[in-house]
Order: sequence, then C-alpha cells, then structure tokens
Amino acid sequence: MNAHISLSTVTLLSARRVGLRTGQDNTVDVLVRVQAPDAPVGHTAVRPPQAIALVIDRSGSMEGRPLAEARRCAEYVVGKLRPTDAVSLVQFDNRIQRL
Repeated sequence: MNAHISLSTVTLLSARRVGLRTGQDNTVDVLVRVQAPDAPVGHTAVRPPQAIALVIDRSGSMEGRPLAEARRCAEYVVGKLRPTDAVSLVQFDNRIQRL
C-alpha cells in the first residue's frame, strides 16, 4: 500500500521580553511551541511506544517561576503518555540525579 501524507507544522515563537537594547549584546529567551497537524479524516495511525527522557535544570538560575514552569511542562508531557510509553527524569544542578 502506498500512501502519501503531507506534513506541516504550526510553530509559535513567543518572546519573553519585548525590547532589546541597542548597541549591546542581547539575549532573548523564546518559548517555541510546535504542533503537528491533525491526522487526515478517516486515518487511524498507530503510534509506536515512546521512550522519553526529561532533563530538568534545578540550578539556582532556575529558582522560582522558571523551575515551576519546567515542572508544569514535565507534568503535561507525562500526562500525554500512554501505558506502553516509558519516561525517565534527570535532574541536575551541581550534581546529576536520575529518578
């Protein structure tokens, strides 16, 4: 059976800061969200089991809101997994810990 599936993605970039200073080096943190297109109507794809590793930075620079956001994102990913999927979690700061 030959099948042609056209894939396109939706990518959303959101800057966490609005302005940049002129005449200076600037760093911009950007949230990237990539979403796969919906499956064609009547198409039932079988997704193979996934093995995912989540790596969380727990260093001092991640204290507060950044760490809370990383945790929220990790919980979201884990919530989307199926019973046949596997996940591992690695945390790091001044040492590495695999949970």
